Amino acid sequence: MENNHKELITSVKDLLIYSYKYPEEQVIVDYQVVLKDGSTFKADLVLTKELSVPYVIVFVTSDVIPVEQVKMILSQSSLQYGVACQIKEDAYSEFWGIEKKTNIFTGNLEFENITDYPKPYKCTDVNFFLVAFEAFFTLIQGG
Repeated sequence: MENNHKELITSVKDLLIYSYKYPEEQVIVDYQVVLKDGSTFKADLVLTKELSVPYVIVFVTSDVIPVEQVKMILSQSSLQYGVACQIKEDAYSEFWGIEKKTNIFTGNLEFENITDYPKPYKCTDVNFFLVAFEAFFTLIQGG
């Protein structure tokens, strides 16, 4: 089971790097996220900004999406986005995500499917998660 999960994490990391052109040095596996109480949580993946500042936590699953766990990590950390990559049996991957706006998170935001994340040719120099979230929240706000 552990080896299978590691393989899933590796496949999502490769997807981020090779398909979406996310810089390899900004996709970190098994990152220790520091929570407000000083404890740590070992993330499957984190995406970083400049100088290794993590702002997206990525959960990798082939089962149910750990919505409450993602919300807990967001509320107890400085991370801005929580994302789950759900890998289906047919190897199709879906990204689900939530955003902590203005660094305040109440846990009431919906955890939504990101159905229209950019194709690789659209995001050579762009962080695809930010583009996906911006597009998604523009749609739900009627823009």
